[in-house]
Amino acid sequence: MFWGTIGDKVGRRPVFIACLVTLCLSCVGLALMPTNAYWLLVLLRCLQAAGSASTIALGNNTHIYAYRKHIKQLLPQVLV
Repeated sequence: MFWGTIGDKVGRRPVFIACLVTLCLSCVGLALMPTNAYWLLVLLRCLQAAGSASTIALGNNTHIYAYRKHIKQLLPQVLV
């Protein structure tokens, strides 16, 4: 809900780009991190999860927004 609200105010494309950049940079950081820095592993994994999960949430929001007319037409048929 947090990313969807920001996406509605700012626009979905900048939020998608920010999330994907966060995901990519955290993946590169994980690949280059030293083996004895466990705190860095946890921090980068949290950033990786935030970038990935928010991209999925925004994708669902965009999909529902794009097909809401079709969903409203099909919903009464499904509920009957």
